[in-house]
Amino acid sequence: MPYFNAASHGLPDLSVYEAMIDFMKLQAQSASGAITSEANGKLIDAKKAVASVLSSPVDQLGFASTTTAAWHAVVGSLDLADKRVLVTEHEWGDYYRLLSKRDDVDVQVLPALDFAKPDLSSWKDLIDDDVAAIFVPMVTSIAGYRYPIENIGALPRPARTKLIVDAAQALGQTEVNVSLLNCDAIISTCRKWLRGPRQTALFWISDSWGNGLTISASELAPPDQNQALLVGLGAAAQCLLGHSIDDIEKQLTSQAQDLRSWAIANEVRVYGEANARSAIVSLDLGEPDLNKVNSTFERDGIIGKIVNVHKVEPLQMGKTGPKNVLRLSAHTYTSDAEINKLKSAIESGL
Repeated sequence: MPYFNAASHGLPDLSVYEAMIDFMKLQAQSASGAITSEANGKLIDAKKAVASVLSSPVDQLGFASTTTAAWHAVVGSLDLADKRVLVTEHEWGDYYRLLSKRDDVDVQVLPALDFAKPDLSSWKDLIDDDVAAIFVPMVTSIAGYRYPIENIGALPRPARTKLIVDAAQALGQTEVNVSLLNCDAIISTCRKWLRGPRQTALFWISDSWGNGLTISASELAPPDQNQALLVGLGAAAQCLLGHSIDDIEKQLTSQAQDLRSWAIANEVRVYGEANARSAIVSLDLGEPDLNKVNSTFERDGIIGKIVNVHKVEPLQMGKTGPKNVLRLSAHTYTSDAEINKLKSAIESGL
């Protein structure tokens, strides 16, 4: 079945399931329910593997079930009352809605960037002492725009102003190295490009997160975590570490650019920039054609995703553009034959 929905859930490697099954068998051997030393060793190794993916110390990583839960863990530790927070026009809908519901927080949208030549001078002028946090996605969810996180991290900001990066669409398709980004926190799901099991997410916080107070990631993490899922996540991390992230990125972006070029050649509108450096390709088909193509996908057993732009990125609502787009996201397991079948299905549906 051609699967083009890695931006929602990348299909895990078989070793991920095998690791979880082996771990649960070890757990079942304990009559008291207590974790055995062998099982505990597997859990520790899994956390180390995930930490290695981010080039992070293990004790600066926390785990949660979803990106939203990770976001709550991180943002809930901040004092935002009577402060400003800065968000981009691509802020994830759930986070923006949560922030905007607070009467004591002034949410300000940062100026739009030209991603071909991003100019951050207008951002620099907005960052002052009353800004508690800056929220930026590393890769956006629909068009696959890449924010220049390293350059953003280099902008002057007060010590108490936290730069929080959403890496949900980045982790696994490009390098996410906490030692290079100069941010204060990273949140990410692990079920997308990293190909971890569902209900796995993480956050990283810098060693200066507490502004003079010692706050560990484990203190912020939800206390009751599914250990088998964490072991499965460790196996997914090991799979990624066994390959060059540069090679993975090249394959993913090459597949996506081929699909964009094909769409343009066939007069199919691409949502966003035609040369976006991302594995995400979203097509603006218009509602009638979108429904026809979706029916063709159902007939041919192809899985993509129709994304409601206004729900996912609500700050795009006032802009000219579609309400719904067809988001297609191949991964390294996607074959050329499957991509060709996808193209044929779109052509026959239009």
